[in-house]
Amino acid sequence: SAALLPGEGRRLKIDLPAGASRQVWITFERPALAAGAYEGTLCAEIEGGETLSCPIRLRLADLDFPVRPRLHVYGWDYTLSRRDQTATAYRAAHLARMREIGMDVPWEVFSTLPQNPKFAADGALENAAALDFSRLDRWLAAFPDAAYYSVFLASEGRKNKADEFVFFGEKVGTPRFDRMAGDYFRAVADRMIAQGRREDQLMLCFVDEPGEWKRDWPRLGDLVNRWSVAVHATCPKAVLFQDPTYKDLSVAPKAYWETSDVYCPMARSLAEDAGKAAF
Repeated sequence: SAALLPGEGRRLKIDLPAGASRQVWITFERPALAAGAYEGTLCAEIEGGETLSCPIRLRLADLDFPVRPRLHVYGWDYTLSRRDQTATAYRAAHLARMREIGMDVPWEVFSTLPQNPKFAADGALENAAALDFSRLDRWLAAFPDAAYYSVFLASEGRKNKADEFVFFGEKVGTPRFDRMAGDYFRAVADRMIAQGRREDQLMLCFVDEPGEWKRDWPRLGDLVNRWSVAVHATCPKAVLFQDPTYKDLSVAPKAYWETSDVYCPMARSLAEDAGKAAF
């Protein structure tokens, strides 16, 4: 209900209910002008009232921004997995904006990967050639120049009736699970390679924002470790991502430190009073 919709041209007309306020964001498209200072005026005309004006100065530095920055930008966009009408209507504009601001690490959910695997009694993947990669292919095509392709597995949310974590029905941590997870993600990595990507562009997050506030938090460290070992056994170059939200990182399970390639704690955890013991 509070979406900031793009304006049209140099003028924008909005309805402002009495006694209320609305946000208006002014942005500059990436300019192709000579370095220097450019000045203008922003005016707000109120029907039947006064006109307000504000000077604007844009200063362009004499430098060239790198085509491929080393700083990677991401957000949990889940752009292609959302199916609601609003997401569909604005998807093209959203993708264009992501590219414009240099966002080069898209995120998707587990359903973007094949959901039709068949496993043998020992966990071996039996239908690697028949896996449905249509959603993955569509995602790769939408971001041809991405630095990483990140997938959130939501592993803590898949359980059996015994409250055990499972993967396609198999309990996490068994030898059969190790084979299933290893074969499955080896097939995913091979598909990415076949599509012109690399194995080290596959980034996985097994549990989102683990912390003391989660019901299963004492078990999540082992869950992450089990998944990490199983996937790295067949995909050693896959990148494993973790974003803990512990108020005190010193109580976080060692698995988060030892098995993660990208460790992304909350900024507040790095404050002197919260993170001193951990670091």
